[in-house]
Amino acid sequence: MSVDIRDFGENNKEKGIEPGSYYIAVGRLIKDNNYEAIIREFMNSKSKKSLVLVSTLDDNFIKALDKKLHFRNDYRIKFIGSVYDQQLLKKLREDAFAYISNNSLLSAPHGEGIVLIIYQTSSNCKYLIEAYMQV
Repeated sequence: MSVDIRDFGENNKEKGIEPGSYYIAVGRLIKDNNYEAIIREFMNSKSKKSLVLVSTLDDNFIKALDKKLHFRNDYRIKFIGSVYDQQLLKKLREDAFAYISNNSLLSAPHGEGIVLIIYQTSSNCKYLIEAYMQV
């Protein structure tokens, strides 16, 4: 399922995707991208914000996750599918309250002024220090 830019127009409020009202994670829906940990810890949080997951929609993987976590009972969690429009994806990241890195190796730029939530690894710390030094 891909998401059309029109899907993010006036319907944003219904979807809980208003600027500053959500955390976002972007990436392929595979075990290595730590979605189980992200969803589990988000469900344990008391956040009133949504968790928007931009990813391919693998029904078998989603069913297996739901069997473990029962995340479908949590209205805050929203799988919105793949977003191929780079401008839309940039806007979704910029408007998020924070970007959750779903990988233990942070390697892609996420934009200026975006709050990152990352796994604490030596490579991620090095990456962030180098990125900060370039500012």
